[in-house]
Amino acid sequence: MSRPVVLLSALLPPLRGGLADHTRRLAAELAARGPVTVLTSPGADPIPSVDVRPVVGDWRDTDSLRRAIDACPRDAVLLWQYVPHMYGRGGVNRRLMGLMERLHDDGRRQIVLAHEIWAGWTWRPHWLWYSLNHLWQWRRILRVADFVPTSTERWIQEWSRRRPSAAPKFLLAPSPSNIPVVPVPADHRERWRAAHGWAPDTRVLAFFGTLNVFKQFGWVLDAWKSAHARGERPVLCLAGDAPPSGIPASCGLGSSRWDSCRPTRLRGCCRRWICCCCRSRTVPPSVAGA
Repeated sequence: MSRPVVLLSALLPPLRGGLADHTRRLAAELAARGPVTVLTSPGADPIPSVDVRPVVGDWRDTDSLRRAIDACPRDAVLLWQYVPHMYGRGGVNRRLMGLMERLHDDGRRQIVLAHEIWAGWTWRPHWLWYSLNHLWQWRRILRVADFVPTSTERWIQEWSRRRPSAAPKFLLAPSPSNIPVVPVPADHRERWRAAHGWAPDTRVLAFFGTLNVFKQFGWVLDAWKSAHARGERPVLCLAGDAPPSGIPASCGLGSSRWDSCRPTRLRGCCRRWICCCCRSRTVPPSVAGA
């Protein structure tokens, strides 16, 4: 039998969101291999075959959290779901990092499953303070975690260079989607491109999510620009919440470079917006929408 696992997460259904769903599914999968305890916030739904303990009312109260951990099997691996904003205002919780360090000193094995690591740089004073603290927290995590599965390859590459001693701890573990997969016609790719006047072999770069600088949209934009520098002409498509006042200037395009932005439905999901960017980096051709 596998070693017991204590899964720590502030989010679990009935709270809505990808991380809550991910925690539930992860706990259920691990429970098929061995004992699993989930330490989470009050009000959490039960999970079949999983010991759910909704006893953590304040994730800054690390004394109470330590008692909850000590009440679990001593030989259990501690598996932290980590996105900074889960555990404190603005994603800042230095006390939690201190607890991780004490657990490390006591010989406890810890895995930190990192879905996000920091908010990104900005010169807004309060956001800059958050960003700096996120980085300090992340560096402390890299010192004490035994294993750091991470959602994004670019983060792994960056931090393997910056912290070579941490490189063996990384594993690429993309966060799965909680959107149901539905069947599409075999020729959907060709028909969708043809509807926009694009060739069947047109390459499409897609970004799904909120359009703001903190969601790493710049990485997608860098890939699009690099393709243009090589003489390629991919199409850049965004699916996510509509920007309140056009495309933010921080995204590096400007609203004049976008051909269409219209409401649509994505396979039965909630109402979303599709934005399609043109092939040209100057004046876009006409696109009927996505």
